Amino acid sequence: MRIYIKPQKKIIATIALGKDYQKIWKKNIYPFWKIYCKIHNLGLVVFEEDLIEKNDIFWKKATWQRLLVGEKIKKKFPKVEDVCFLDTDDFWKKNKITHQIEYLNNNLDYSIVYSNFNILEKKKKNIRFNFLLPYGRITNQLIKFYTIGILTTCVRADIFKKYKFNGIYNVIGDFDFFLKISLKHKIGCIQKPLATYRIHKKNYSSLNLKQYILELNIWIKENEKKYKNKGFSLFFLKLYLFKLKIKYILKYLFKFYN
Repeated sequence: MRIYIKPQKKIIATIALGKDYQKIWKKNIYPFWKIYCKIHNLGLVVFEEDLIEKNDIFWKKATWQRLLVGEKIKKKFPKVEDVCFLDTDDFWKKNKITHQIEYLNNNLDYSIVYSNFNILEKKKKNIRFNFLLPYGRITNQLIKFYTIGILTTCVRADIFKKYKFNGIYNVIGDFDFFLKISLKHKIGCIQKPLATYRIHKKNYSSLNLKQYILELNIWIKENEKKYKNKGFSLFFLKLYLFKLKIKYILKYLFKFYN
C-alpha cells in the first residue's frame, strides 16, 4: 500500500497492479486526484501489489480484490471512517476541467458540458466520434444515438439537488440520468477529446452484454409512454436494442460451436 496523502477520516483508494500501469496512473490520473483530495481533505492510497497472496485458496484477480480494500485500510488506519474505491481506467487531459468551467461560465443557460473522447485499446488510440456532436436541447439526438461519455462530463452542482442516478441500473445509469436532464436543460459540448477511455477485457459493460440488454429493455418499457407524450419516438433505441440481442445470440452461438 503506497500512501500518497495521509488520511484523516475519509480516504480514496484504488488498485494499480504492474509497474507500467502504475506509471500511466501516476502521470495521467494522480494530478487530478491529488487536487480533489486536497480540496476535500481526503487521504489517498494506492495498492500496488495483490491484496492477498496468490497461493491463498481465496485469491482472485484485482477486480475482486477491491472488496478487501476497506478491511486492509481499516487495519492500517483505524480512525478512518469512510473509504471510497475508484477505478483507474479513464484518463483526463490536464486542461479538461479548466476548459469545461470556462465553457459553463460563458454559457450560463447550460447545465452540463461534455466532450468527445479517445478510445485506448491495445496501445492504439482512436477518437470516438468523427462527426459534430450535438449540443443544446438534444433529447431526440441522444435517443437516436447516445454520445455522452460520462468520463467527459462536467455538471453544475445544483443539478444533483433535482436529479439522482436510478439505483436499479448498473450499465445504463448515465444514459437514464442525462436523458432525464436533457428534457428540461440545455447540454453543452466541447468537440475536441478531453479524456481517454481505456478498453480492456475487464470493463464492466464489456462483460455484461446480457445485463445491458435487460436494463435497456426495462427502460424502454417504463419510459416509452412518457417520452411519446413529450413528442419523442424510441424507434431508433428499440432498433439498437434489437441489434444488441442479435449480437448476444451470435456471440454465444460462436462460443457454443467453438
